[in-house]
Amino acid sequence: MTRTPPPARDAAAWRKSSHSDPVGAACVEASDRFADRVLIRDSKNPGRAILIFPLASWHAFTTALSRPERLRDRVFPRGDGD
Repeated sequence: MTRTPPPARDAAAWRKSSHSDPVGAACVEASDRFADRVLIRDSKNPGRAILIFPLASWHAFTTALSRPERLRDRVFPRGDGD
């Protein structure tokens, strides 16, 4: 795991996911302030580990989530007998 240097952590402009739990029980925050990566953290524990995704990987992930049928077919390919 790559550690996020303090300047990058401090420079990040965090926003809460629109799919986070409204009462704060399951909140994820993202920062796309950087040109080449997206940072993700748990809003309940902002000082703990941050996940860092290359921008292209993040776009592929969020695109797959927006099209669950495509994600399902990639994860569980259909066999000839289906």
